[in-house]
Amino acid sequence: MSLTDLKESLAELSQLLDGIEGDEQRVRKEALSQLAAEIDPLSQRDATIFSVLGVHNKEYVVSNFLAWLMRPRESHGLGDWFLANFFQLLTVRSDTSFDAKLQPEAVEVIREERSGEAIPDVIVVDHGSHMVCVVENKLFAEEGEDQTNRIARDAKRNFETFASSSSLQRPLLVFLTPRGHLEPECSEFVHLFWEDVIEVLRSAPAGGLSNLLISHFVKNMEVTVLVKPFEEFSERAKLYFKYRKEIAEVASAWSEELARLFARVSDKLESSDWFKAGKYKVELAGTQLTVYRPQWSALPDRSKGIGIWLSVSEGEYPQELELSLYHDNPSTRPSFNKKFFARISSLRNRPGANEGWRYGREIETSASIAWKSIPLLVDDGERLIATLFNELEEAAKLFGSSIDECI
Repeated sequence: MSLTDLKESLAELSQLLDGIEGDEQRVRKEALSQLAAEIDPLSQRDATIFSVLGVHNKEYVVSNFLAWLMRPRESHGLGDWFLANFFQLLTVRSDTSFDAKLQPEAVEVIREERSGEAIPDVIVVDHGSHMVCVVENKLFAEEGEDQTNRIARDAKRNFETFASSSSLQRPLLVFLTPRGHLEPECSEFVHLFWEDVIEVLRSAPAGGLSNLLISHFVKNMEVTVLVKPFEEFSERAKLYFKYRKEIAEVASAWSEELARLFARVSDKLESSDWFKAGKYKVELAGTQLTVYRPQWSALPDRSKGIGIWLSVSEGEYPQELELSLYHDNPSTRPSFNKKFFARISSLRNRPGANEGWRYGREIETSASIAWKSIPLLVDDGERLIATLFNELEEAAKLFGSSIDECI
C-alpha cells in the first residue's frame, strides 16, 4: 500500500470512529489521525505519476511500461537502446553466451497473448535475427501453478523452429523479479532482477516527456517495489513503530470481519431452498468458501474435486472477491476439462453466462475454468452478503447441470 493510499484509508477510518463513544476509541482515533498527518509530507515526497493515478503497485502497468521501452519505434525516442541493454543484462546473467544483435525495424513486442497453456507478460520477436525472448514479470506475487513450465512448453511449441536459426538457437526465457523473489520453477529461465534493469534506466538518453516518464518509473519502482538494503530505519518504519498498536488493531479487525462475512454467507446458503433442493454442500475455511455436490469430489477420500469457489482476490491489499469454477484435483482434471470445455460455447448462450464471467481455453491442465470479480463493498454489509449469495446461486444454476454431466 502506498503512503497516499494509507493516508486516505486512515482518513476514512477516522470518520467511521467519529460516532463511537468511549475513551479508548477516542485515543485510537487521535493516534490514527496523527499518523495520517505525519504521512502527508512523506506521501508528497514519494509522489510519482504512477502513484497519483493509483497504479503504482500494478504489475500489468509495469509490464506495459516494459513493453513500451522494448519497442524500438515507440514514442520514447530511444530506438533499440533499452532492448539492446536488456539483452546485454541477459548475456551476463545467462550461462549461455549468444550474440544479441537485433534488427530494430524487424522487432515485434507482444503483451499478454495466450498461445497455449499460459499467458506470458511480454514476448519479443525479432523477425530479422530470429531471436525470441519470453518475459514473465513478477513484482509481489509468487509463480502460479506450474506457470514457468507451462510458458516453457508454449515457447518450445510456438517458437522452437523459428528460433533455431538465431544465435541462441532457442527461445530465451526470462523470469523478471525484484531481488529476494523465489527462483522460477522451470530451470530453463534466466532469473533477471529489476534492480539491474532500473540501474540501466538511470542512464537512459531520453529527453522531454520520455525522460520525465522514465524518471518517474524509476522512482516508483524504488519506492514501491525494490528491496532496499538496511542502513537505518526509514521514516515509514519509524511511523509503524510509533503507531504499531493502532495499525495492528485495524488490520486484525479487517481479517476477522472478512472471515465473519464468509461465515454469514455460508449460513445463508445452508438455509436456502435452492441449496437444499440441489443437495449442495458448503465448505468454509476462513475467507474461502466452496459450494459443491458430493459427486463432484473424487474418490477415495473426496477431499478434492470441482467446486464453485468464493475467495478474496490475490494481492496484499485486495479490493475484490473472486468467484470461480475451480478444479483442484490434477488426476481427474484432464478428463473433466476435455468434456467441459467442449460445452463452453453452448454455456455462453445461457442467460447470465456473459455477465462478468471469463472463461479459460481448452487446456486440460487448467485449474481455473471460469471466473469473475465481485467488488468488495465495505459500506453495506447486508447488501454485500445478498450479492455474494445471489452470485453463488446464479453460478450453481449456470454450471451445476454441466458439471454433473461431465463428471
